[in-house]
Amino acid sequence: MSFSIESVAREYTRKRFVHASLSEKEKVINDWVNKISDSQALVRDFEKRVGSPIDKKILDIGAGNGGVSIAFAMAGAKMYGIEIEEDLCEIAKMHAEAYEVEVNFFLYDGKKLPFADNTFDYVISVSVLEHTASPEMYLSEMLRVVKPEGRCYFAF
Repeated sequence: MSFSIESVAREYTRKRFVHASLSEKEKVINDWVNKISDSQALVRDFEKRVGSPIDKKILDIGAGNGGVSIAFAMAGAKMYGIEIEEDLCEIAKMHAEAYEVEVNFFLYDGKKLPFADNTFDYVISVSVLEHTASPEMYLSEMLRVVKPEGRCYFAF
């Protein structure tokens, strides 16, 4: 069975966004289809602003369909993605498998990250902070799991 992110996105939007207009659904689908190529530009920006992702342990908080994590894994990072929605976590796993990259995806409760203090070289957050119930707790958890010499990278 081959994996098609477009087919998966169509099914996901059909189930998840019942009341959305066709144009709204198409926007989400196009975002998913282009997520990895768009995220490769994000990786280049990350390299300029933060440093090389090669062999770095990176956490992608709010991994969604996995596109950002996949792009970083393709660039040589040791990727971990975390998601609060079970369907998205499963989609992300299949997506990474289709690209034959290793990304460790985890489901979590949206509060406490299931990792020890000082675990990651970098933590990335792409279009997530604005959706959190408690930005203070979200930021606190990011800072808790990033190593003292590590960095957090945000994109909105």
